[in-house]
Amino acid sequence: MGRYTLKKGFYLSAFVLNLGGCSGCTNSLMRLFSAGDAGGDLRLERVLCPALADVVLVTGYLTGDNLELVDWLRPLLPENMPVVAVGSCISRGGPYGRSAPPLLGVDHNLPVTVRVENCSPEPQVMMEAISRALGRRSSPEGSGR
Repeated sequence: MGRYTLKKGFYLSAFVLNLGGCSGCTNSLMRLFSAGDAGGDLRLERVLCPALADVVLVTGYLTGDNLELVDWLRPLLPENMPVVAVGSCISRGGPYGRSAPPLLGVDHNLPVTVRVENCSPEPQVMMEAISRALGRRSSPEGSGR
């Protein structure tokens, strides 16, 4: 698992689970990953395995149809892994009233550390949420990579 120290030039690894939706949050996340300097001094890189991540970011619209993805992710999360719920849809159901019935709030299915409830949040808002989530992590700080 990655270690972190919030310092200049540090790379933070993130695993992203997108459950579908309008893709607004995904587009904001892609801006964050491609910005080169996502959060001032902090850089974000995407990893394909949650066990290798410093933080897990979950976006989209949680329904009974895609709950199996969350069930797949849960046992792969190391203890004390910070989980950030990104966007209104994943936090409280969002605007999709005529599609599959929402399961309100992913925090009933995953140990969410921080929520970003904005609809299509700005990259800086997401970086602040990631920093808050890492600050709430109970494991000791590492030396970075």
